Amino acid sequence: GVLLGAVDSRGIVSAVKELQDAGIPIGVIIRNIPNAGKIDVTVDPNIFGIGQQAAVNTLNLLFSKYGAYEGAVLEIEGALTDNFSVDSHNGFMDIMEKFPSVTIVSKEATDWSFEKAANIAEDWLTVNPDTDLIYSHSDWLTQALPPVLKRLGYGPAGEENHVFVISSGAMPFGLPHIRTGYIDMITEIPTLKVSKLAAYWLLQIAQGNEIPDEVNLFEPGLSVKMINTKVKVGEKSWGTHISVPPAVVTQKNVDDPNLWGNIYD
Repeated sequence: GVLLGAVDSRGIVSAVKELQDAGIPIGVIIRNIPNAGKIDVTVDPNIFGIGQQAAVNTLNLLFSKYGAYEGAVLEIEGALTDNFSVDSHNGFMDIMEKFPSVTIVSKEATDWSFEKAANIAEDWLTVNPDTDLIYSHSDWLTQALPPVLKRLGYGPAGEENHVFVISSGAMPFGLPHIRTGYIDMITEIPTLKVSKLAAYWLLQIAQGNEIPDEVNLFEPGLSVKMINTKVKVGEKSWGTHISVPPAVVTQKNVDDPNLWGNIYD
């Protein structure tokens, strides 16, 4: 079998179809591949759900500041041709559109360019210095923001001139900014849990076994032991789908040794 982590879920379609024509089982992690017919198993962290969690994080932070669900938010998106960014935005707006007192402006950092993310943040904050929160779709982009915030005179969490920043990933270059207070919350993309689950069930498929309606998750970190916690298996237009729930990282748990960003630091 072949386990794929597609950066470009559209550009890889022809290669996937060649594997399918050859009868080779395929597993996919993180980004689904929606236009290549039925994939044997896709395991992801529910990107739409991560967008929803980002909305919950946003609302909690705004409420902590104002005692109400109100404020001004800048959303920095990745490439809009990437279903990761599309699902992140749609999940975020699925909840945020119910809170009209929160103003949201979305801007695309084309091609996941953190240089463009930095320029977006600097240009926006220069004109809109009272922005309350920035939601960046990934630590890959978010790592560009602390230098901008410092240059413009914004401080870390706990200071009056702080701009809330939330992100997704819990990557090695995201977690340090939680520690310094320039990122407030990161919704983890549980890469290790996703990868272990996908590899296990891809092997089972290659051996002729079927995936049941529920499957056990693996222990966090590098352990290959399963735990009693189960998640449901679903069927999507692109094939069998398993979603692994993420955690929210703050200063309280940023040093958890099982976070993949700490393992590969």
